[in-house]
Amino acid sequence: MKTAPITLLDYYVTDMSVTANREFAYDKPLDIRSRDFSVTPSVMRVALENEPRRWQVTLEIKNILNPGINSPYAYRFILVGFFRAEASVTPENEERTVRIQGASVLYGMAREIVRAMTGRGPHRAVLLPTVSFYDPPSPQPKPTNTPAPSSDLAP
Repeated sequence: MKTAPITLLDYYVTDMSVTANREFAYDKPLDIRSRDFSVTPSVMRVALENEPRRWQVTLEIKNILNPGINSPYAYRFILVGFFRAEASVTPENEERTVRIQGASVLYGMAREIVRAMTGRGPHRAVLLPTVSFYDPPSPQPKPTNTPAPSSDLAP
């Protein structure tokens, strides 16, 4: 085990709504489509004088009910977390690391909140699908080996 590159300082839920689908049919297959389910992270530096590497991560998770879709609930949750990037994170990787790690931490919390809330409703509890917030680093431009133009001019 090694220490994480970020530390969770605090988090809270700013929006939470769940609506049971009265048309949900237990005898039909569950139908959750990617166009109806979305997870949207956003990251913002909120540095303080004594905490210059402080960040806010906001995560919105929602599932909408479209006609003809057999899904037990529509829901929307917004979680806000505050994180500190540790000294092991280089400044050029700080935002990316906080975005990936912070969103992952908040999503784990959201899975439990959604499961608890929907588990108290008329249909079975919803377990959010596993997602990844990893995105590969942008490729760095490769230096070209083009020779410099000659400064010799012919007479």
